[in-house]
Amino acid sequence: MSYKMPKKQGLTKDKIELDAFRTYMNNSPDIALLSRIDNFQFVAVNDLACKEYGYTRKQFLALQIFDLEVTPQLEEEVKVFYDRTRIGKVMTYQGINKRKDGSQFPVEVRFSKISSTYGLAHIRNTSERVRSIERDRFLAQMSEDASVAMLGLDLKFNLTHWSKGCESLLGYSRKEVLSEQIINLVLSKERPKINRFLVQLVKEREFRSRDTVLIHKSGKQIVVNATYWITKDENGVVNGLAGLIRDNSKEKMAKRMQDALLNIAQASSRRIIDTKWFSKFVFKELGTIMNVDNFYIILYDKVSKSYKYPIVRGCKGLKKALQSDIKKRSLASRVMHTGKPVFEQKSELLKHIKIHKIQMETEVPEVYLGVPLKSEGKVVGVLAVQSFKDPFAYSIRNMIALELVSNLISNILTRDLIIDELMTSEEHYRSLSEKSADVISVLDKHWVIQYESLPSKHVFGRNAYEMLGHSFLDYIHPEYKGAIKKCLTAVSKIKDKNATVKCRYLHGNGSWIWAELSIKNLLSDPVVKGILIHKKNITKSHETEELLKSSEAKFKSLFTKSLEAIYLVDPLTRMVIDANQSFLDYTGFSQEDYGTIALEDFVVTSVSNINGYINKVLEGTDVENIERIWKRKSGEEITVLVSGSKIKIDHKEIVVVAARNITPQKKTEKELLKINQELDTFVYKASHDLRGPLTTCLGLVNMSQDEVKDEKAVWYLDMIKEVLGKLDGILTDLTQITSIRQGNVEYVNIHLAKMVQAAVKEFKGHPDVRNLTFKTQIKIKRKISSDAAILRMVFRNLIGNAIKYQKEKGKNPFLQISASEDEEATLIVFEDNGIGIDDSVGNSIFDMFIRGTSESKGSGLGLYMVRTGLDKINGSITVESKLGKGSRFTITIPNLYC
Repeated sequence: MSYKMPKKQGLTKDKIELDAFRTYMNNSPDIALLSRIDNFQFVAVNDLACKEYGYTRKQFLALQIFDLEVTPQLEEEVKVFYDRTRIGKVMTYQGINKRKDGSQFPVEVRFSKISSTYGLAHIRNTSERVRSIERDRFLAQMSEDASVAMLGLDLKFNLTHWSKGCESLLGYSRKEVLSEQIINLVLSKERPKINRFLVQLVKEREFRSRDTVLIHKSGKQIVVNATYWITKDENGVVNGLAGLIRDNSKEKMAKRMQDALLNIAQASSRRIIDTKWFSKFVFKELGTIMNVDNFYIILYDKVSKSYKYPIVRGCKGLKKALQSDIKKRSLASRVMHTGKPVFEQKSELLKHIKIHKIQMETEVPEVYLGVPLKSEGKVVGVLAVQSFKDPFAYSIRNMIALELVSNLISNILTRDLIIDELMTSEEHYRSLSEKSADVISVLDKHWVIQYESLPSKHVFGRNAYEMLGHSFLDYIHPEYKGAIKKCLTAVSKIKDKNATVKCRYLHGNGSWIWAELSIKNLLSDPVVKGILIHKKNITKSHETEELLKSSEAKFKSLFTKSLEAIYLVDPLTRMVIDANQSFLDYTGFSQEDYGTIALEDFVVTSVSNINGYINKVLEGTDVENIERIWKRKSGEEITVLVSGSKIKIDHKEIVVVAARNITPQKKTEKELLKINQELDTFVYKASHDLRGPLTTCLGLVNMSQDEVKDEKAVWYLDMIKEVLGKLDGILTDLTQITSIRQGNVEYVNIHLAKMVQAAVKEFKGHPDVRNLTFKTQIKIKRKISSDAAILRMVFRNLIGNAIKYQKEKGKNPFLQISASEDEEATLIVFEDNGIGIDDSVGNSIFDMFIRGTSESKGSGLGLYMVRTGLDKINGSITVESKLGKGSRFTITIPNLYC
């Protein structure tokens, strides 16, 4: 098998030229198209060409250069150029090209003959340049048009152009504003916003409009709409902004007037209207379209037969005029007399005042505009505005607006005559309604509130009149809005349909409360003509209900998951009516046994004992930690601690019992008791057995002391004797402690004063007792019942400690023993002024081998023995002591009456 090397193709001059042209085109900043001169077929294009025209490179190679041109005569001109010019010459042409999608754009083309084979076309999109030229031409024309306000700005927002239209609109000449910043002509509070707007416009190079307020040379504010766009120089570089300003204050005013009158009309259509509220509403709305610094509404009241003023703003002295004869003291008389609108300036007003001899309570205004208010064709009031500064404050348009408002008020007044008659006959109902806990709302078919009863103020914290015209859903919490909307939709579809729902409702103080809504469809009712809603504030009951649910959930969780057995008992039948799993585990019963398990089936005691327990619980006594024996279903017995209380379920008293299995603890107690008894026996025997050799040792030491004469040996023997004496004392104490623990208590009648005296007398021969003063104060005359041996041991230890732990150089050392009693116990107090006990020791002084201070030389068993003895007779002991001050021991012995 043989392999032939392929022949290497040679690089022709034509191919080298083509590669060089391609490299040049790809680096060109313009669109570059390379074509053959003989047939004008494309042989190469750059990326910009593909992007601009929308063709791929492959699609370009199937086209001629003339396929891109809209103008047909270009083909002849290019052929002549390539045929008759030498290489290197350039021809420039301006025309219109078309893209693949058919869109067209202006271009500037430079044809270059770069070889005898190829021609190169450089193309630049001149759309922006054409637009700029057209815009400049347009701006030049507009600048001379006085009806159009045009301006120009540089990049620092200084004015560079100011048209005649700007002069006409704002009153400034070109000389006055050129080189000034446009910001200086803007209302001061809007300047930061306009500055940010212009900066953003230059940054993003966009075309934008916005409303703003400019200041006229006279100081008047003018609302305008300003449209700005960027401008560029011949090289396409942004050099500033151009703007077109349009005065839309008249349009704005017309729109505001339309909105204000529409709002007043909607408010007047409400079913029930408070006159003062509606007057304030009219004042507020008219304030958006005219000067209402001096504004009033006057109405004749049939009940008091005098004129009232629901609202007066400014107009000093008018209220005083109303209190007397308004027709002689006010310009309103002219309106009332003619029954027609009055729109006059000061000169005409002065004539009227002079002719009718009106004694004005106020100064005469520069202009007065008043319209009559009528009811059933009669003039019953006046709506008026006036200005004391500007004679041109109002226009014919303002008068027309007031007439429209007066017609609406007149309609309300006529309707209110009927309502007043109804309300007079229902005064009793109204009084009851105001105190009601329920609130009534009437909604139209769009759920807009048409009526709200007066209790809304104290039930939901909202003024009933202020709610009129608002959507009912505005007061519903967002979480419930969908459900209420669905409910209202369902109710609205069916005549007399009822529904009751609960939701969160917005209170007047801003909080969300719970409300119950009873909804009824009365849209077809000839009187109501709406959806009737009864609202109740159920916040307290809802919170109580939620607390009950929470308590029930907690009880159920505890009941189910508790490790203790919990069961419910019917006190009449003694049957278990419910129980948790732990009860079943304790007793061995199953859930199927409920209803058949009686207390006597598992409680090992008599029925009378069980009934006594139940009666105690029903009487209100909480029975706690009573030890019981339970018999499991298998026959095995367990020990439990039982506690019981009563609850009510469905108005019936039920006994709740909780039981804790203490069988393992009881078993442990028995084992510990056995071990303690064995330990006590061991200690007793060991102490007794050790005392024999110890006594012998002491005897030998005593004999040695009589015979040994060496002083050092005698010193050692004394130390041995002292140590053996201490050991003998410890063994004696241990033997006594064991005797107390193992021995039986023998209660006898004891004369306490005599026992104390005898205990003190035992220490009369003690060498350290000479300086100690004994004081006794025994207030108990009767005999007490207790164990005499234990009490003697206690007294002996406490007296001995007081003697042993006196201060070495203390003044007037004493031990005071006192006793008193109450109904339950006898209190015996031992108080001294000895060395005291360290605070760090505290009540642990009664533990085994604990000493009160570092100076103590005792065994640490004396007070332990005291506590052990008192525990045996159900007594107790406490200590109050301060180091260096003394100690106070208080013994409590329960009273026993034999």
